[in-house]
Amino acid sequence: ESQMTLLRVLQEREFERVGGSGPIRVNVRVIAATNRDLEVAIADGTFRAELFYRLNVFPLEVPALRERRTDIPLLVEYFIHRYATRAGKRIRGISKETSALLKSYDWPGNIRELQNVIERAVIVSDSDTLSIDERWLSGRPFRPRAVATPRATTLATHEKDVIEAALRDSKGRVAGPFGAAVACAHLLGLDAAKMTNAIGIAGSLAGGLLEFAKGDGGMVKRLHLGRASEAGVLAASLAASGFTGPRTVLEGQFGFLRVFCTEFEVAELTKGLGRDFVTTSTVLKRYPVHATAHAAVRAVRDLQTEHGFTGSDVEAITVTGNKRMVERHAIAEPADLMLAQYSIPFCVALALHREARDPESYDESALADPQIRALTRRVRIVPEVESGHGAMGSTVSITLSDGRRFEKHVESGLLEPGELPDKFTRLTRGALGESGAARLFARLQKLEDETSLDWLGKPE
Repeated sequence: ESQMTLLRVLQEREFERVGGSGPIRVNVRVIAATNRDLEVAIADGTFRAELFYRLNVFPLEVPALRERRTDIPLLVEYFIHRYATRAGKRIRGISKETSALLKSYDWPGNIRELQNVIERAVIVSDSDTLSIDERWLSGRPFRPRAVATPRATTLATHEKDVIEAALRDSKGRVAGPFGAAVACAHLLGLDAAKMTNAIGIAGSLAGGLLEFAKGDGGMVKRLHLGRASEAGVLAASLAASGFTGPRTVLEGQFGFLRVFCTEFEVAELTKGLGRDFVTTSTVLKRYPVHATAHAAVRAVRDLQTEHGFTGSDVEAITVTGNKRMVERHAIAEPADLMLAQYSIPFCVALALHREARDPESYDESALADPQIRALTRRVRIVPEVESGHGAMGSTVSITLSDGRRFEKHVESGLLEPGELPDKFTRLTRGALGESGAARLFARLQKLEDETSLDWLGKPE
């Protein structure tokens, strides 16, 4: 109940006092901190996912002290001065042995443990050079008993343990895109940051994973469909050459369904086979943004055209959407341009400042534009009542600084009949010019009449 109350305050910017007669509006900034693994808490059902995403607008992760050992001398100097002053002692510094000991220790208790050790050393010190008894650091790091807190281990530590166990079981042998990425990264001498990128990219190459939607690495989104098509072409080409594969790769014991799906129905694989063709329902995007943003972008553009306001006039925007849109696309602080095009708040904000149909509008200057970024933070994505997983419609409510409020609902916002020539021109005029783009489009409309496609890609 308390989580829902806080969520309402964050979303609606209002609360009701106990015994009060009405809501009270607030205008505050919230800074939240925790030492709990909230992803584990969400999985356990003890923390609400929607509250996590509302609080997780601009996350800052403070690394453990063992991961930033260069800070130890500065912290030691500060704590020595603090506790020596309090104790009325004059301590000039620490011995070389103590300095080396402090830097090599893992500090399972982080800064608080370091602070306690320095305070203890100052109390017992009888000289102007501080020294630490190594036995003070010999205790093993605190580990909660599994029966008390079975989920106490952080997700990152758990993943590390699982990976190390798997490597032990396989005697160091790794396979697949992840293993190949790690092996190749070692051969190339990549540092930890680039190694992490290699593993992240391998995740998308392995199965189009959506982890990038949680904060960074949006560049991999470009790989998903292209890589899938490349894999399909390669598979068909190998099969045509006599290369064989397992016949039960989909439904077998170690096949796709049992490995990747928690629930599945084998009959769905052949449902409508030879009758229903998904390609006949293919749609084209009006805007160079994620499909889930199209309805909202269309709505804000229509409202702006109808009422004549500018992006600077907008105080706040609320966009409704399905559960997927709320969980994956409510990105208020996109880290890069590709993640920005995945963010509904950013796309909506940009549409009120630039021509949303132009690919040129989505460049680095847009990502750095203070007006667009500020408006992005004032866009809220809220669940649509009774909205299905695949529903693409959105209701947009815009509140202006002068108090006026406008609302509009749009079902999809995707490209409509008759708009394809304009989209083609916007995509190609940079290379072909307006007239060249028009000529190429006209010829492509009669592609089935061409006797050869050798002319494609050649200069006119």
